[in-house]
Amino acid sequence: MDAEVLAALARWPNVPDVYGWLRLDPRGQWHLGDGLVHHAGLAAFLGRNYVVPVAGACYVQNGPQRVFVSLDYTPWVLRCDRDGRLTRHTGEAIGDPGAAWIDEAGSVLIAFGNSIGIVDDRDLAFLAQGFRGENLAVSAECALEAFLAAPGSTPLWLDVGGAHLPVGPILRSGVPKLFCYDPAPKPSAIPQPRP
Repeated sequence: MDAEVLAALARWPNVPDVYGWLRLDPRGQWHLGDGLVHHAGLAAFLGRNYVVPVAGACYVQNGPQRVFVSLDYTPWVLRCDRDGRLTRHTGEAIGDPGAAWIDEAGSVLIAFGNSIGIVDDRDLAFLAQGFRGENLAVSAECALEAFLAAPGSTPLWLDVGGAHLPVGPILRSGVPKLFCYDPAPKPSAIPQPRP
């Protein structure tokens, strides 16, 4: 978190939280109100001060104020570089991925640490080269097609970021509960603790 943000927290500890104003889309782009954030400096500020708690609602610490983030899907959007490494939409590496899933719309999700991220759809063609079935002679495309035709009935693996991940089917509607996050935070009668 920015030093200026931490200093503002100390000076003004009781500033009200903001809801319904900031949104993160499945490509890792920030939206303020109905508009996409185009300013690189503002997008970088939001990313540096973005907080994803172990459970609950994600927020951006804007000076002394928490601005809760509405999530179009997951708390993180993952991008894949040409070396196969995964990074968060905020630019940091994810560390060791743990497992992967494909939802009913064909979105790829990857777990890391105690969180989850959707892979940016612009990186799916590159990522698809890493899918493997039990029979390594079968192409990545055929293995993926067999899995999508009957999710869960055909074993599928994903090689990404130096890891060999099992891939399972998942329903989009169950992801927030499974990974303990609130995609649409609302004001609560119980105040949230400050960092």
